[in-house]
Parts: sequence; structure tokens; C-alpha cells
Amino acid sequence: MAVAQRRGTESCQRGKLNNALLGLSASCEATGQGSGLCALADQAVVQTGWSLAFMDSTAYQVLQLIQAPKGR
Repeated sequence: MAVAQRRGTESCQRGKLNNALLGLSASCEATGQGSGLCALADQAVVQTGWSLAFMDSTAYQVLQLIQAPKGR
């Protein structure tokens, strides 16, 4: 939400998103999950040079996947 709502400096937003995605990726790996959210986290954390557009897109995708019904 911090990235989507532009809370904090760009570097702060980048750090928050990176930490959230790294934690999510580690959690998915530890539990053996392979959901779309896990795949997104795995793909995003290996990208370099995160632009604001990339962070916006990734943050919105995460929010959509979190809010999606569990059957998806």
C-alpha cells in the first residue's frame, strides 16, 4: 500500500516493496507454495534497477492477487 499510495521517498518505497517481496518469496519457498503471488515475488526480486513504473505495476499486481478469491 505504501508504494501504491506514494508514502515516503522513492528509495523508502523501493526498500519496503523489496523487503515485502523477499519475505513473500522466502515464505513461499519454505511452505512449497507456487501460487501466482509467489511467482510474481520470485520474478520481481531478481529484477534490477526498479523504476517507479515497475514498482507501481508490481505493487498493484500484489494487491490484486492478495484480494483475489482463494479459488483463483
